[in-house]
Amino acid sequence: MIIRICDIKPKGLVVEEQFSPEYIGFTEKDHLQFITPVDITAEVHKIDLTIFSRVTAKGRFKSPCYRTLEMVEQEWQGHFSVDVEINSDTEEIDLGEEIRQEIILRVPDRVLSPQGQKMTPKIQTVEEEKNKTYRPFEKLKDL
Repeated sequence: MIIRICDIKPKGLVVEEQFSPEYIGFTEKDHLQFITPVDITAEVHKIDLTIFSRVTAKGRFKSPCYRTLEMVEQEWQGHFSVDVEINSDTEEIDLGEEIRQEIILRVPDRVLSPQGQKMTPKIQTVEEEKNKTYRPFEKLKDL
């Protein structure tokens, strides 16, 4: 995602692009794989010698459920910021690699299928836990 510095107006610049699944870097050997291109929308602002970008990334991925191992397809959306320092003679910047790395960091590493969600253990209240606790000296207070 190459941005020319002179194209950034005082109100900012909105850039839209798609990253292919191959560009993101997940392969069939990985446990997670994007199955659609990732849509990128970046709102870019320049303040002094810093480029500020608010980025929204959307895509669809597949990954095995970590409880049942059945393949799950899910929509994913991430919001993040990318800031880049520039020199006064910088004419353009490439935000592609920074955005790609943010996507990799923000995609969930574990997903649950509907069946896997049903297997989630019931959370017990503190009172329920107290009633099940072994108390060998409970009756000593009555002596």
